[in-house]
Amino acid sequence: MDTETPEQKIARLEAENAQLKQDNATAEEAIGDLSEKLSNAEAATPTLVVVTHDKTQYQVLAQQFNYEGTEVKAKDLQKNKEVLAALVKTGSGLLRKV
Repeated sequence: MDTETPEQKIARLEAENAQLKQDNATAEEAIGDLSEKLSNAEAATPTLVVVTHDKTQYQVLAQQFNYEGTEVKAKDLQKNKEVLAALVKTGSGLLRKV
């Protein structure tokens, strides 16, 4: 048999509710901190860029580089067939066979 009065039950449930709200706020703060850390880590991690020349795939080892005085971004290298061909032909250290 339940010996708790309705008033006691209400007080107990209100206390539990307050504790759960506090726990939730703490968890939300931790999630926000972790989300920020994840975003920072993802931004700091270079993107893997793979290009294809003559049916051979190469990983581009630099995010950007200068080629004959022109800045070339790794993500744009596949579109720039002339530069890609020259890098492959010269055995550039900017490319690694995959």
